[in-house]
Amino acid sequence: MTTAKTHFNGRDRRLYTLLALLTILVGLGSRRFDVWLPPPLHKNTGDVLWAVLVFWLAVLLFPGRSSKFLIFLSAAYAIGIECAKCLHLPWLIALRATTSGHLLFGSVFSWANLVDYGIGIALAAALDRRILRGVRSSENRFVTP
Repeated sequence: MTTAKTHFNGRDRRLYTLLALLTILVGLGSRRFDVWLPPPLHKNTGDVLWAVLVFWLAVLLFPGRSSKFLIFLSAAYAIGIECAKCLHLPWLIALRATTSGHLLFGSVFSWANLVDYGIGIALAAALDRRILRGVRSSENRFVTP
């Protein structure tokens, strides 16, 4: 009997799946209850969390790859999605008119979104680094010299 490999390069897919789900919940909450957030955070929080989610999904797709690769991939995807907002194809407009399409792809290009995405990816990468550092230090505790 074979079991699915869950640990890659110190990354546990179960943990990153949980992080992705939590990010989705907090991101949806930030849109739903944004009136409770300070004005600068009304829109930006959701965009930052969207980029955090993109990073977690990149980790889930490529758990064994380096942090630099995951940062580059996440940034390229986020920039691509933002630039795609300049495309006004009928099928894309129809997709963006749906709730899920709007949440995933947005609707209007904004330079500020690119900044938010950079912040989100940087935060997620920093947390990823901290998680990996914790995993490696716990592994080293059990190694006898």
